[in-house]
Amino acid sequence: MPGGGGGALGATTPLVRRPGVWLLALLPAHALVLALAPAPTVEAVYGQALFPIVARVHAALDATPISPGVTLGVALLLLVLGGALRTTRSTAPASSAWSASPAPTWSAAATASIGSMAGGSTAGGSTAGVQGGASPSRARRFLRASAWRLLVVAAALAHAFSPSWGLNYRRPSVGERLGLVEAGGSFGRTADRVVRATNAARVPWGRPDLAGLERAVDEAVQRTLRELGLAEAAVPGRRVRLLPPRLMAVGGWAGVTLPWTTEAMVDPAIDPRSLPHCMAHEKAHQAGFAREADANFIAWLSLVRSDDPRLRYSTLFFVVDLFVDDAQVPLEPDLVADAREAVAIQKAVQVPAVRSASERVYDTYLRANEVQAGIADYDGVARLIHAWLQRHPETLPE
Repeated sequence: MPGGGGGALGATTPLVRRPGVWLLALLPAHALVLALAPAPTVEAVYGQALFPIVARVHAALDATPISPGVTLGVALLLLVLGGALRTTRSTAPASSAWSASPAPTWSAAATASIGSMAGGSTAGGSTAGVQGGASPSRARRFLRASAWRLLVVAAALAHAFSPSWGLNYRRPSVGERLGLVEAGGSFGRTADRVVRATNAARVPWGRPDLAGLERAVDEAVQRTLRELGLAEAAVPGRRVRLLPPRLMAVGGWAGVTLPWTTEAMVDPAIDPRSLPHCMAHEKAHQAGFAREADANFIAWLSLVRSDDPRLRYSTLFFVVDLFVDDAQVPLEPDLVADAREAVAIQKAVQVPAVRSASERVYDTYLRANEVQAGIADYDGVARLIHAWLQRHPETLPE
């Protein structure tokens, strides 16, 4: 990055000594290493050894009152703007408006010379070049320095993404780890079973106690991960923060887990019946289950076996839409009314253009991380539920 020097314009640092240049130059090598890394090695070294340590560090940061993600974002913004301002000042021409020298009486020739240095122009001996020409030049230097630093920050975040969480996409899926890749049997029969269970699980839903729900959700997720032997990175008691209402729901999203801090957040503007399932989904992400189908499955299995009827109904209500078209059993009228209310809540907060744009961006992100189905991977939970119920029919007795 440009640095101050003895001359009026400052000395420049050689490219090879600029960390930002190296961060950018090494991105292709980083991508190549990830592409060539064998999945068993990623699982053994990262999944079973390194990520559990990372998750516990993240959990310690997550216990702070202030959001680690917000803290990181503000720090990076100040780094970009402060560095750009410092660079702009250090590279400003000595006789430009950045100088604090007193204003002399200028001759026409001197005015023209200084105006030319500042990037302005003069006419007829006017001092307009000094007063108006320096600001655009300053602004351009500031914008160039800011753009460079933003590019460097983006490169740094790209490098940090994989070790902090992104390598979880390269690990074996839940289906592979639990032997749920191939499933026989009738999907229609599974659909009937899910619809019956949802009808039976339906409970009235008022204003939920979110803190109480989160504790119950956390206990259910932790218990399930331990029973399945998938708890290597599960940290009990990690919180799910509430976003400002509509911040994500406007784009059709219920929550997010930040990959650099594995900080989970949900939008309280979504249908309240979906909140427990969404909390469990994000907690599964925190535990290293990056794929959306996997996180949905961990959430479903955790809550559907819970003794809390609210959790059981939440997860069945969330997934039943994936089965109802293949079922012979109809939904009960009260459940249909709940579904219509949920759709109305969704339509009230969503902006179609924002949802369409955000879905395209996230679909691209998932495909770039080897989730070939893109955002359709969310619906892959139906296949996992079907495979699980073929092996464990007692989960939803007929």
